[in-house]
Amino acid sequence: MLDRLNAYSQTLEVTETALQNARFVLLSLNVRDKEVVASGFRTPEQAITAYAGLEAESDEGTDVVLVSVNSIAGLRNAYPNYFLDAERFIAMLRGALLDSPLH
Repeated sequence: MLDRLNAYSQTLEVTETALQNARFVLLSLNVRDKEVVASGFRTPEQAITAYAGLEAESDEGTDVVLVSVNSIAGLRNAYPNYFLDAERFIAMLRGALLDSPLH
């Protein structure tokens, strides 16, 4: 769980120009490598084909999401957890787990 939260806390480094003409964005979160990758597509056919391929080759350590967006701001609004800095929450959770009577 903490690995997944750490991966989510990584900032998705996407510039406006990289996805400027994209109508669909494929997000892949690799929890082990703590890496988020975004790919943009103009047509739904391209996006769905890429999504199906990535989903087929991914394992339980990878989250794959396909979204339709009008802008990077729309992407951030649709999936804020990919942009969220969760480091403080993770630190608090670790502290609580260490203080737990089960530990």
